[in-house]
Amino acid sequence: MLALALDGWKMTARYLDNGPDARVTIRLREMNLDTGEFTNIFKIDSDDYAADELYQTQNKDFELGCFSSYSFDFSNHAYYVVVKLEKTGLAGRAGISAMRIEPTNCLL
Repeated sequence: MLALALDGWKMTARYLDNGPDARVTIRLREMNLDTGEFTNIFKIDSDDYAADELYQTQNKDFELGCFSSYSFDFSNHAYYVVVKLEKTGLAGRAGISAMRIEPTNCLL
């Protein structure tokens, strides 16, 4: 019998990357409030998916995976998202309209 557990995380982004002259990267970062140390928690890179002339929505599970020991610690850390839009040629079109982080189900 399979059961579901909310033990994973995923990021979903709606972005525009129309080809080789454009790129969108979205990173979730964590900062330790005591030390100021930064850690990259998660990244979506539009070059990992097929280009499209229209906005597209992609999602990806955290690299930490299901049942990892990672948990958000809002008492000791701050979290923020860094979005980088790149246009390297005249034909390039890069944009972002939304992103979210949500719990995801893992199969038991």
